[in-house]
Order: sequence, then structure tokens, then C-alpha cells
Amino acid sequence: GGEVTGDVLHLTDRRQTFTFTGIALRPVLSLNRSFSAPVNIAFTQTPADLAHIARHDTDLFSRWQALTDLAIPNLTKAARDAREGHDVTCDPALIEALLEAAGDDTLEPAFRAQVLALPSEADIGRELGGNNDPEAIHTGRTAVLKLIGDAGVELFKRLFTEMKAEGAYSPDAEAAGRRALKSAALTYLAYAENSPQRAAEAFSAADNMTELSQALTLLAHRFPEASETTGALASFLTRFDANPLVIDKWFSLQATMPGEDALARVKALIDHPRYNAGNPNRVRALVGMYAFSNPTGFNRRDGEGYRFLAGQILEIDPKNPQLAARILTSMRSWRSLEPTRADQARDA
Repeated sequence: GGEVTGDVLHLTDRRQTFTFTGIALRPVLSLNRSFSAPVNIAFTQTPADLAHIARHDTDLFSRWQALTDLAIPNLTKAARDAREGHDVTCDPALIEALLEAAGDDTLEPAFRAQVLALPSEADIGRELGGNNDPEAIHTGRTAVLKLIGDAGVELFKRLFTEMKAEGAYSPDAEAAGRRALKSAALTYLAYAENSPQRAAEAFSAADNMTELSQALTLLAHRFPEASETTGALASFLTRFDANPLVIDKWFSLQATMPGEDALARVKALIDHPRYNAGNPNRVRALVGMYAFSNPTGFNRRDGEGYRFLAGQILEIDPKNPQLAARILTSMRSWRSLEPTRADQARDA
């Protein structure tokens, strides 16, 4: 067999065998513990094994990785099901493992919040590998979020209440972790309750930018047409009108609102009095965020998002070629799109 020094296995050949003795039960392997090796291992684990690691591993990175590895196939399947018009489902093992970790009060709130952050739409697209439909990816992921929210609604209500800060705002790690878990609970409640009321109340009650912007983002992305969202966006602009960096956030938040109306919204914001095409930060906040961080709004099937970007690049390039080049890198992944969108992107 291979060489062993203490508890280190030396992998020196293309094929090696290590034999362990004295093990009474079938083992479940926990690899790359503590993020010990930045490598990808071709190793398939069953959902049951991943759920076991997620529940019992003493290494928190391994627990998080197991949950991520459990989530990815569910999310890719959800995207395929949404694309084919099927009902989206989710493996109960994933939902149970997520809710168990989220409800484990022995774990730090920051870790529990990280556990609840499902892989992004970009992560799902990379995992699918090609022929991607951004709308189906978004629809599938949204459906999974709702399934988790529905299953854990009582837990998320408890966490949202328990994680509220007592006393003055604190920037320390513990308080930041509690805010993160509270925000995660609020997100799932928005999907479960399908109402903007709780997020609007959180926006009104927030005494710090973290919770204020998280509540506003949730309102804008989950309930774009709600009167609560319109009011919150107007309030945010009025409150921070004199702070350019915060106004950049206001533009970015709206540039990333998903759906068919995204392009019209971005075009309207270009005509907003606070938009300045000569300010690189403002251009990045609106045009850049639309192209980089709005998969459904930018990757329109009719190609209008790509043509809009091409026009913007032609305007930006003479004034700031570095900025134009940076924003144009948002088109790097066009070959991974399904044929209709890929053709539109190439022709733009």
C-alpha cells in the first residue's frame, strides 16, 4: 500500500491502495478538512453520506462543503425541470440538513447564515456547463428557496426574532453574524410568506446600513412591483442623497432586479438626475452591475440586453477605455448560453 506518516497519507503514484483495519462500521469519508488542499477530487458521495457529514462532522468547512455538494445537484435538476416545464422538487435530505444546521444553537450564527446561502445562479450555470437558460436557472433556484422556506417557516420566524440586536449597533464579529442569520431568515420568510410586509418593516426598523440594504434588496428583488418597494427606494434615495457611494448602491440594487422589466428600468435610470455617465463608479454601479449581476434581465432571449450593452460600450470607450474593457468582460460566458441567446450575444 501507500506510505503513511502519522495521520498523513502520501499520494505519490497514479494508483495507490490504503487499507484501514479495526473499523467496525462503514466509514463516511470527510476529505480536504479545514480547506487543507485547494484541489478538486473526482469523488462521488451519496446524498446520505453528504447529509451525514453535514450533521456530524466536527470540521465546519467540511459540513459547509457537504451541504453545498448536496445542494448543487438539486439546483441543477431544478433548473432543468423549470426549463422543461416540470414541477420543481427538492430532496428532503437537503432541506432537513439545512434546517437542522440553521436551528443548531451550538453553532455560530455566522456559520448558520453561510449554510443557508445556497449556491448562486452563476454557480449553477457553471455546474450545468453549457446550453444554459438563465431564466430557467433563476426559476428553479427560486422554487427551491420557497420549498426550504415553506418547510422551515417556524424556524425562520424564531431566528428572525432571536437574532434581533439588543442595545446599540456593534460592528464586532458576533453581532455581524447575528445580523447575517437574521437576514437569511428574513429572506426565506419572504419566499414562504410571499409578502413584502416583513421586509418593509425590517427596512423601516433598521439602524445600520447592513440591515437597511439587505431589507431593501430583498424588497426590490423579490417584490419589484410592490408599493412597499417603491416607497423604500424613494426613502433610501432621499435619506442618502448627499452620499455618492450609497447612491451607487441605490443604482446597483435596481440594476440587478431580475426579470423582463430590468432593461427598461436601467434605461430609465440612465436618465435619472443622479446618474452621471462621466463618473466611472456610477457607470459601474448601473451598467456594470446590470451586465455582470442580472442574469435574467441582461440575458434576454430577444438579445436587447446585449445590444444595449454594446451601445453603452461604444459610448464609454472613447472616454474611459479601461472601464469599457472591464464591463465588456461580462460577455465572456456567452458560449455557455443556449443557442438562441448565444447567437444574439455574438451578433450584438
